[in-house]
This record gives sequence, structure tokens and C-alpha cells, in this order.
Amino acid sequence: MEEYRRLAQEKHKRFRAEQQRNVEDEGEDSSNQAGPHHVEPPEEVKDPFVALAEKYSNASERVNVNLLVPQKGTTRLRISIDAKIEEIRAAFQPLTVAMIYKGKRLSDDSTLRECGVSDEDVIHCWKTTTSKIPIEEETPALIDNIDPMYVLCALVLAVLAVLWGLLVTAGKRYFTPFSTLLLFALTGGAGILMREVFIPSGNFV
Repeated sequence: MEEYRRLAQEKHKRFRAEQQRNVEDEGEDSSNQAGPHHVEPPEEVKDPFVALAEKYSNASERVNVNLLVPQKGTTRLRISIDAKIEEIRAAFQPLTVAMIYKGKRLSDDSTLRECGVSDEDVIHCWKTTTSKIPIEEETPALIDNIDPMYVLCALVLAVLAVLWGLLVTAGKRYFTPFSTLLLFALTGGAGILMREVFIPSGNFV
């Protein structure tokens, strides 16, 4: 009887030990399948102008092009002379721009060389809602895209020109010392306005 009880106890111990090993093995398998919690780092978004400059970094002939967006600033881009206009416009996305050089709207299929762009030239980039630029609508579209700030600056210059003309020709008749001082102040303010509109601070690539 004692021998039977001892054998039963040993059998029970072996059963419990086997159960424990099975539980531990299952836990290890679950951990291995799940693996450590790993979060992929967010992909770095490269500036499109930097990416474009790097794309043509080994080009045999490159030029520095100043892309001026009114009231936004200037981006200085070093790029191949054979780069297409479409590639440069794509770097402005999601902003859609029309690129204008020497009063002419540039076609997407043209290259900088074909457009006659030289080193350090300025290309004006006007915001537009048209993705494709029809060549036949160059002049009307350019007029439609004139910035109101340019019109305001032209009016201010015209008024200042008239006032300064009166001051020089008949200053004592129309101007007091206070009004003369006020004219100087207005001229200084107009100069600051012109600088912000025509020579905005820009980014450089």
C-alpha cells in the first residue's frame, strides 16, 4: 500500500512538472511571435528643392536660379541648365505656380537652357489655379495674376512723385515745415513697403 502511494505521488509530481514546463514553453512561444514592441521611426521628409538640387548635383553644367514668389520670398536653387520647367514647378507643390522669365510664361516641356536662363537670373513664380500653362494665353494670364500690392506701390510712388515735385518747384507756397517733415516720413514708410514687396527675405538652397 505504501509502495502504491509513493508511486502515485511521484507520478503526480511528474505530471505537475510536465504541466509547468508546457505553460512556460507556451509563454516563450507567444513572446517570440509577438516580438518586442518596435515602432518604425517616421520617414524624414526632404525639402523638394533640396532633393531637386541633389538630383542634379553631378550635372556638368549648373546654374543658380532665383525663384521669386511675391510676398513669400526667394529660393536660390542650383540646378542643371538642362532641367525642365515642369520639375521646378513640381517642387512648389501643393502650391501651383506659373513661372515667368523676362515677361514670358515658361512652358513645362522647356528646359532652362531653351528658355535662355543664365546664372543668377530671377524667375518670377506667380500663384495660379492652372496646373498646365497654355502658351497662347501668356499675356492675359499674366495680367490676371498681377499682385494688388504692386498696384498699390505704383499708386504710392505716383503720389509721392507729385508731392515731391510740388515741394521742389513751389515748396514755400504749399508746404509748411510740418508738412515737409510729414512728407519725409511718408517717403521713408513707402521705402520700407517697397523693400518688403520687391525684396522679401528668402530661403536659399
